[in-house]
Amino acid sequence: MAGQFNVAEAEVLMLEIVDPDVKKHFEESAKAIKLIPTGTAKFTNNRGVRLVGQVEPNPGMGWYGEGEQYATANTSKKIAMRVFYTRYSIARMLSGDALDATSREALLDSLSSGLQEDTSTAQKEFNRMFYGNGSGVLGIVTSATTGSAGTATFGSSGSNSTPWGCRRILNRGEFNFINPSTGAIRVGSGSGVSISASKVTSTGVVTFDFVASDVAAGDYIVWKNSYNRAIHGLEYHVNNDTGAYQGADRATYESLRATVIDAAVSSTNQPLSVAILDRAEYESLYRTGSDYSVDDFMLLSSPTQHAAYKLLGYNLVRFQGGNGKTGYDAGLRVESHNGHPWVLDVDAPNDKIYMLRKDCFGKYEAKPFGILRESGQVLRPVMSFDTSASGGYFDRFIYYIGGKMDIGCTEPFKQVLIKNLDTSNLPSGIF
Repeated sequence: MAGQFNVAEAEVLMLEIVDPDVKKHFEESAKAIKLIPTGTAKFTNNRGVRLVGQVEPNPGMGWYGEGEQYATANTSKKIAMRVFYTRYSIARMLSGDALDATSREALLDSLSSGLQEDTSTAQKEFNRMFYGNGSGVLGIVTSATTGSAGTATFGSSGSNSTPWGCRRILNRGEFNFINPSTGAIRVGSGSGVSISASKVTSTGVVTFDFVASDVAAGDYIVWKNSYNRAIHGLEYHVNNDTGAYQGADRATYESLRATVIDAAVSSTNQPLSVAILDRAEYESLYRTGSDYSVDDFMLLSSPTQHAAYKLLGYNLVRFQGGNGKTGYDAGLRVESHNGHPWVLDVDAPNDKIYMLRKDCFGKYEAKPFGILRESGQVLRPVMSFDTSASGGYFDRFIYYIGGKMDIGCTEPFKQVLIKNLDTSNLPSGIF
């Protein structure tokens, strides 16, 4: 009977059938997120968790002469680091007609088509942000023309911040331009929100409905109201700067700084070599102790540096011939270096290779990715009230999927980054 399956039935189906599928698909398909195990930490409150990291062993010890005193007792120095949850949501609208289905199957089909698309879109966003620093930057402006139907050009060079030119700026999305020196939204004479109308990927030029008059080269672009609210990715964790880290100070605690090898010499990017990879391993030993193994390393990069490694001639695969003799053959894949598994991710920056001990990382989730339910509702009617409280509701409903999580690291000093590698004449994601 027509109208039997309506909004109330849709709420039940979304929570009992669709939501578990969304969670499962997201966790199993997003490559970078899948690499990180679920972390354990002390619960602080509903905004975050506390990680305890040892920064100095500091045992009581001392040399002494005959008849003198033993060493004075001491304790190790530990610090409490904080991981604060980051919220994320993606929204879609449905008409009342789409929900007023004549069968359970028709209603599920109506709900599932949009949810599948949204889950895949969110996976890609999370995966890209996994390589960022939490700022949520999608690109950096190289030039702009302001006003109505203004344009902004986004370069295709760079690493974590701009490896994709304008590819991450989706049509019809709402964005803010950010002043990088202050973190303030560029407003000019407008509202500060720009909607992408069209783009040319080959040139990096995006046309917006409006570009504020104060937008300039070097500005960031982010999703609306998203600046400094993204998940904290590898650029944040695998870093040797002296700033704040998970609520602690890297300038004070050396063990919060990772090993970073800059392959650029005199501002000229150097090609990948086995010597650079071996240097990364040995420098990690200096940070972790000579008795510490590097067997638990995992290499993570884009296909760009993987191709550079193959060009070195290390793509030979050992095989056992039919006559019992052992030989080597040119393989199509390189799965490891020095026995370390090598994982490829197209969202990784093209000029970097990460060498990670992934067990030091953890996913901390207050709300795993899935359908968001607030105040008992999943589907929310779209209001049409004006400022005088006149009006009603449209025959349309909004639903949200998303989560509340972030990534933390207990031992950043065990991680390694090789940056500013040469990308010339290598495959890349720029086209």
